[in-house]
Amino acid sequence: MTATIRDRAQREVHGAIGRVWHRSLKRALIWIIAAVLAFALASLGFLYFSPTYHMYVVKSESMTPALKVGDMVIVGPPNGFLSHEIKPGSIVTYRLEDDLVTHRVQSFDGETLVTKGDAVEEADPQTVPLSQVVGVVFLKLPKLGLLSAFLHTTVAWSLVIGIMAIAFLVIVLKDNIKSVLEKLGLSSVQAESTEGDRYG
Repeated sequence: MTATIRDRAQREVHGAIGRVWHRSLKRALIWIIAAVLAFALASLGFLYFSPTYHMYVVKSESMTPALKVGDMVIVGPPNGFLSHEIKPGSIVTYRLEDDLVTHRVQSFDGETLVTKGDAVEEADPQTVPLSQVVGVVFLKLPKLGLLSAFLHTTVAWSLVIGIMAIAFLVIVLKDNIKSVLEKLGLSSVQAESTEGDRYG
């Protein structure tokens, strides 16, 4: 009898420890996910509003396989906090009349650059003055440009609004749903109790 009580007490203690550990782990995971999302949003906000860092979407195949159509590149000023210096092998974005071109540097004499697309056999026909360089590519986000383009469509905004509406309804009606589930649970327990009394 004493051993049975002791075993039951140990099981209850172990169960309580397991529940506490589960809640702590769940809370830690939520905090980690929230921190990662906050960091990502802060980084995107910095890049979006920064006057010297820019995000561009690759729209041609001239830099394949290094950069593919739909990739997003993040560009920073030469020798910036995050970006690198301009040197042969660097990928830079520069202005060409009303367009932006992202190509690899072949040579740089301190004032002008010779650039070339990785998928093109010959160098670009015009040299690029340093004043036309927007910045140096320091990060590539594969296919994220496609997501960015999708988020500018009506379908994407409809999905976002729909998800937000569902989340809002779940939050507002959470107590009502919980109450209904509890009532259903009590009903099933009462039904089982009645069946037990009937056949016991």
